[in-house]
Amino acid sequence: AEEAKQAKKSEEQAKKEAERKAKEEAREAKRVAEQIKKDPDICLGYVELILSLPMPYRSMEEFTQRLNEIEGLRVVWNGGSVVEGTIIGVSSEEQIPLISNLKKLPQVEDARKSGKKVTVKIRETASSESAECEEALVLS
Repeated sequence: AEEAKQAKKSEEQAKKEAERKAKEEAREAKRVAEQIKKDPDICLGYVELILSLPMPYRSMEEFTQRLNEIEGLRVVWNGGSVVEGTIIGVSSEEQIPLISNLKKLPQVEDARKSGKKVTVKIRETASSESAECEEALVLS
């Protein structure tokens, strides 16, 4: 009988501990979500980068490679649409300062987050210089 009492007591303590832990994790998740909303630099999960200018293939390849070098960020896909232009889907499993990291890239003039989309303003030189190089390769 004493063992049954002790087992029941241990079970109740484990249940209370699990409930406490679940509440703590829920509070932390809510805090993280609020922080992401407040801080326009922080991104978590899937985000689409909408590029302001079309980029030639080589420039896009280099830009994608630089994105993959940002710690915690993974390029999922790239493509585009007639309306939005070039789109790059990226993902992160942890909070990362995506906007400030993007602004450090040489091709990027500016970047602004709006929900799960980031508009990336590409420097004119990054787009036109490589276009001239590719055009010269085609002509020769």
